[in-house]
Amino acid sequence: MKTQQLIILAMFLCTALISYSQRTFLKITQSENAIDVIVYPPGTKFELKTKEGYIVFKNSDDPGTLDIDDEYTLYVYPSWKDAVDVFKLTEGKVEKVLTSTYTDDENNSQSTENNDVTAHFTVSDSKEREGKKNLNFKLSNGITFIYEDDKYRAYLNEEDNYIRIKGTYVIETELGTLKLSFNPSNGVVWWVFDKKQNNLIGNWKIDLRPTPSSPEYFQILVISKVEGKTIEGTFYGSPIKDGFINTNWERTYFLFTTSDGSYDYYHSGYMLNGKLYGISYCPNRSLTAPWIGKLK
Repeated sequence: MKTQQLIILAMFLCTALISYSQRTFLKITQSENAIDVIVYPPGTKFELKTKEGYIVFKNSDDPGTLDIDDEYTLYVYPSWKDAVDVFKLTEGKVEKVLTSTYTDDENNSQSTENNDVTAHFTVSDSKEREGKKNLNFKLSNGITFIYEDDKYRAYLNEEDNYIRIKGTYVIETELGTLKLSFNPSNGVVWWVFDKKQNNLIGNWKIDLRPTPSSPEYFQILVISKVEGKTIEGTFYGSPIKDGFINTNWERTYFLFTTSDGSYDYYHSGYMLNGKLYGISYCPNRSLTAPWIGKLK
């Protein structure tokens, strides 16, 4: 069975979990892989059906577990979207877990994954507000959110690179949007990250200096169109030919060719934390040039 990335699907909580009408949340374990888990928040409706179409497990207040030892189809109906999430299961288990299991100890560090990014976060007791929790939450793409004693902030990579936070808590960046909910009364965290599909589009300022100690030397890489797995644009004033991307990994990988009329140049690289890291190669000139770029 193909491993699925762990998904933590976010619902914006009210002041406490007791505001939910249901005491259990849905947990789907699809294999023995530690990160091959999907979690939906309390109140999410679902139906687990046999291959004959009979419902054998569904949402309720009562905790329970059903081990998957045959072909099942799980239908999940998230309240925040119209589409139904469908899972074909042949192994693992489906659980209704009491929400109380999310109440953390004095210091609780966790790592979870969603949409090709990993979150590392720590819930700790507040030293200023008795009975309350604080949160340090960081994504592998460089987005950090900190909640401390009713004050919160977010930044990308560097602490002085602040990101605006909308509501509680929507954080929009050039990489995508983090939707996060944190309950300081019990330390419960829900989150989801939506990657921008075409975040390569734009004018990239590429530093082509020949050595690390050389003066900066900039040229513009223009990505004008991303359609499926192909890209279009110009680099060094030449049209991009045979441009392709791979978005199946945490990093978005790309490759393309250009020509100056005399020689062909081959370029490849990846996007990470809002920057491009690439290398250009021209065999006829015996040229290999690594480079870094960022949006203008």
